[in-house]
Amino acid sequence: ESGRYQPRSDQARAAVQAWRGEALLAKGQDAPARDAYAAALQIDPANVVAQAGLARLALLAGDTAAADGAAHAPA
Repeated sequence: ESGRYQPRSDQARAAVQAWRGEALLAKGQDAPARDAYAAALQIDPANVVAQAGLARLALLAGDTAAADGAAHAPA
């Protein structure tokens, strides 16, 4: 065993990826953050942390249409 936390449910795995995205975004690592948010949404399309993270990244890039779309993704 690797000793790393291994979430068991899909929602928990998505949450780990979404919060990983938050940490990466806080460090200014936009591309890896985007990848982490996308991974979270692949697992759980209703993950609001990942949806909001993608919306913030779009706003930072000046893409208000994408930000609006990410913020209003189906939950």
